[in-house]
Amino acid sequence: MEEFQSWRDKYFKKANRIPTKTPEEEIDDALIRLEKERNNHTLMIEVNKIFRRKTSEEEKRKSLLEELELSEKLVNELMEPDFMGRMGFASFSLTNSNARIKNLEQKILVMKNRIANRDTFEPIAFEGGSIDIEKDRVVIRHEMKPPQDVINSLKSRGFRWSSHWKCWCRKHTAQAVYDAKNICGV
Repeated sequence: MEEFQSWRDKYFKKANRIPTKTPEEEIDDALIRLEKERNNHTLMIEVNKIFRRKTSEEEKRKSLLEELELSEKLVNELMEPDFMGRMGFASFSLTNSNARIKNLEQKILVMKNRIANRDTFEPIAFEGGSIDIEKDRVVIRHEMKPPQDVINSLKSRGFRWSSHWKCWCRKHTAQAVYDAKNICGV
């Protein structure tokens, strides 16, 4: 029964696994999130501009509803002073928003570099095998089973044996390519 339960758990783990996204899919998702973050950041700035005006609270409320077309619920939340008596978005919210935008821009650059490296990568042959990039994975193929110390080194650096592809593989990153070259002595 324990053997069956173990097999069943492994089966459902594989069946319900969420596939990893390709760099192209990650770029698309990041671009959508980046656009949303930029729009939210712009909205936050405009809201705070309205709150800095020297007008009454009723005029500020009217500006938020008409100029920015915000919902009544959001306007009520913004008009409610925080513990320091400030209204609108706090300065740390703008800082955090700006940091998220920069992180998304950096992620897009990294993904573009990964795509460029993958497309221009030439397979590297070493004594007894080769290193290549396939399906966003760094793949190490050996002609014969490598010695145990090489296997331990592969495992310690994050490479896993794929029984499907019959090779050692790890997600494609610059560090993965560097580790593969070091392990294989290239």
